[in-house]
Amino acid sequence: MLKQLVINAFKFSHATDSLSGSILPENFSRLRDFLADNVGRIDYQLSGDVDKHDRLVLRVTIRGMINLCCQRCLDKMSYPLSLESELILAKNEDELARYDEDSLVDAIPASEELDAFALIEDEIILGLPFSPRHDDITCRQTGKPHKTQNQANKTHPFAALKSLKQSH
Repeated sequence: MLKQLVINAFKFSHATDSLSGSILPENFSRLRDFLADNVGRIDYQLSGDVDKHDRLVLRVTIRGMINLCCQRCLDKMSYPLSLESELILAKNEDELARYDEDSLVDAIPASEELDAFALIEDEIILGLPFSPRHDDITCRQTGKPHKTQNQANKTHPFAALKSLKQSH
């Protein structure tokens, strides 16, 4: 289990602090439910800043490789993580509600005790595909290509009867 890394989000952003490191996927308790195994490594960078509108922001950058379960063949598949987020720190619930109305803005309630690792885990989970699948149509488990709907429709349903008719 990963220890908490608690930061004061306001001071961190105001001072334009930065922290970075690496975490093993097995250390994230909620992320484990999405993984095929615990193999991989996740590199992160968390930076505080003030944007051009004088708003306090946290910039989260996540890179790494994890293994997910292919929903087509149920075998594990390597999945590269490459995530970047800019999160505006809302000072109170009213400000957060205003930011939530804008679909182009990501905001979080800021506090004096923000768990940075929980924030990183949230960003990873939000960035995962809904239904991960191998890129190619050949799944590793079966080694056979999956027929798409168009390929399945190309075979005429009475093709077998035609061969019987020709033999008589």
